[in-house]
Amino acid sequence: MAGSCLFIAALVLPSVCLAVSDEVRDFDLPAGPLDDTLLQIARHYNVIVSFQPKLVERRRAPSISGQFTLLQALNLATQPHGLVAQPTAGGAISIAVAAPAVPDPGGPALPAATAPMAEPAGMAVLPRVEIFGAARQGDGLRALRASSATRIDAPLAELPQQVSVLTGEALALQGVQSSLESTRYIPGVVLTQGIEFGSSGPGGYGGQILSGVLVRGLNASVALSGMRTVRNLVPVDNAFIDRIEVAKGPTGVLTGISDLGGRGGVVNLVRKQAGPDVHKEVTQSVSLQDNGTLRAGADLGGELGAYMYWRLIGYGSETGRTEGGYERQAGAGVLGSLSHRRGDFTATLTLQADRQRIVPSPAGRGGIEQADGSLSPVEPGLAMPLDGSDRALASTADVELDLAWRLSPAWRATWKARLEAVSVDGRRHEAGRDFAQDLIAPRDAGMQAGLEHTLVAGSATHRLFMGLDLERWHYVETFRFPDGVDDTLAIDEVRQSLLLQDLMSVGPWRVRLAVQRGVVPKHVSRGQDGRESAFPPSTNWDAGVLYRWSPTTSFYAGSQYSAEWEDRPAALTLSDGSLAPYASLRQIQVGTKSDLLGGRLALTVEAFRLRESNLLHGIEGESLQSVPGTAVNGAELELTGRPTPALDLHLGLALMGGRTPSVFVPGVPSGPGAPLGWVPAASMRLLARHRLPERVLSNTRLGLAAMVNSSTRVYSFDQATGNPVLLRLPGGARIDLSLERTAGPWSLTASVTNVFDGQFYGTVSDPTSIIPVLPGRSAALMATFRD
Repeated sequence: MAGSCLFIAALVLPSVCLAVSDEVRDFDLPAGPLDDTLLQIARHYNVIVSFQPKLVERRRAPSISGQFTLLQALNLATQPHGLVAQPTAGGAISIAVAAPAVPDPGGPALPAATAPMAEPAGMAVLPRVEIFGAARQGDGLRALRASSATRIDAPLAELPQQVSVLTGEALALQGVQSSLESTRYIPGVVLTQGIEFGSSGPGGYGGQILSGVLVRGLNASVALSGMRTVRNLVPVDNAFIDRIEVAKGPTGVLTGISDLGGRGGVVNLVRKQAGPDVHKEVTQSVSLQDNGTLRAGADLGGELGAYMYWRLIGYGSETGRTEGGYERQAGAGVLGSLSHRRGDFTATLTLQADRQRIVPSPAGRGGIEQADGSLSPVEPGLAMPLDGSDRALASTADVELDLAWRLSPAWRATWKARLEAVSVDGRRHEAGRDFAQDLIAPRDAGMQAGLEHTLVAGSATHRLFMGLDLERWHYVETFRFPDGVDDTLAIDEVRQSLLLQDLMSVGPWRVRLAVQRGVVPKHVSRGQDGRESAFPPSTNWDAGVLYRWSPTTSFYAGSQYSAEWEDRPAALTLSDGSLAPYASLRQIQVGTKSDLLGGRLALTVEAFRLRESNLLHGIEGESLQSVPGTAVNGAELELTGRPTPALDLHLGLALMGGRTPSVFVPGVPSGPGAPLGWVPAASMRLLARHRLPERVLSNTRLGLAAMVNSSTRVYSFDQATGNPVLLRLPGGARIDLSLERTAGPWSLTASVTNVFDGQFYGTVSDPTSIIPVLPGRSAALMATFRD
């Protein structure tokens, strides 16, 4: 029966040995989920291990440290749960329930670990079925694995860098609909709220966007299921998202060549797909936010036929007049997925379409001069929009085909392609002048191909990967001024990149080496300064090493480097006559990863240093200089897991500081730079869920989502002089509470957002001095039916 058997295997040899190895090898595995431990042992000996999911789910293996044979290591992991590892005729291993030992009158009792399984009389013996699959991605709020930093599935505990992950349960606990809003709960991540000015496309060209992300103080790339996307223009609804992975630093290995102006990380929104699991879920919610918000959704799926699975997800929402005084916002979308999974081959077709009417966040007027001459970021009574009719109408659609083949136990190939289109009609009033309309219509066609090979050479195991990215991007933006004059920019661009990577394991050491070469062979810009150009190649590399010091503690260090291309003429010269160098971005990080409380909690602590180099400042032919870019130093902590059986926890802390170049006024030397802006110096994020005792309330869970920020520097502009003005937003805290009660297939969730009704500010100020404010206190009620 489909889904009755899950496969965990080592992807190491092109063929499986016909005899179980008696070789003794060194092991140093921490306590962890049983299926993950079995996977690591199998890779150590290059064998296949198969078992039924119900035998291992919600079970943990003890730490395994010392020298053992294959069967000894497997039995150390399985025996605490009454299981046994049994060799099969083909040289593989099967995990089964251990039979009771049968005493032998003439000798000692047969150990349970080697007792054969008895076959009931009359029961048909079916051939062994092996289904190639992947290990569990998460456990509650704790993520166990990710692919965003390496392009292949890997345990987080073995990566020499911090990768933050919000699981599906962590997304549900927040009670927000936008996936980009959810990234606020990742340490080191800042979300720009509302319609802001900034990077609008994969190449970073200027224009209006609805949402954006800063990671460690620098612009971040947004990916959708591992590929570049033009959906960084609009928020993706959480109804379609399985989890969010954030790889921090300019690795450049996920989304093609590096983006313009540097990158602090990659935010990868992983979509839900069809699979063997049956989905029957319908939700209905009502909220007091924005003068009444209604939302309905459904998630349905199951088996369509032999080896075929389907999934259909839809949602619709509508509000009244919003808190900021804007007209209502609304949204609707649907995602359909078909998957064929048979043997070593998987094919998944996904289609998604959305339409949203989005309005700016509640906003305050920045830079108000007080009687004493000081500037206040937001003056009481002036927290209002410029015009209630401001909005953006966004339509998105894409079709994606994802193929994967396991050519042998050691070889795996992947291929993915997606066609995507976005249309945004934005209307915005600005201080001191009538509204302006911005029409944006990007299209993207992308393809990714990958080949993975696991190679054993002596005591070292290599996971080799080669990835190819091809992309064709088309962007059109029309800005309509009140006087009827239109200004249009059109860009056509082709991108190509090749990635080579090695993830190596040698005893307690884990090493990652990766290099990527990217080119833009075609770039055509048509507008007031239209031209056609080709950019020189860019190079990204990533090197890191992790040492497992004990079964529960690892130390790591790594460095990433990204050579950025910039939209500048070839052979551009500086004021001193020298050629302008191309910008680059480098990160260095050191950290430690630990398992606490017997492996129930995972702790990661990382310190990092980010440096941009060779940014251009000034006017060509007059005062063009090459200056240092943004410099950021910081530290982050993440603690996730289940400290007690009733409590799930996800805690993040971030400390950041640095300087940015003073390049606001053209032609004026930058000087020493300005303090790092738009990022709080200290922040805390907390997600927690506690199952109440049965004697208090049965089948009831209490949820908490909290954000705390220190004061934040933002930059506004003096509208009279155009000079930058440094402002400081006050710090604050936001607390959300929820209570979920389950009865049979029904669950009812009551929640209160912003319990203390604090004025919690966003962290980005645009040129019109609009500073976003997150919504005030409101209550919601949601009913869910799951069958």
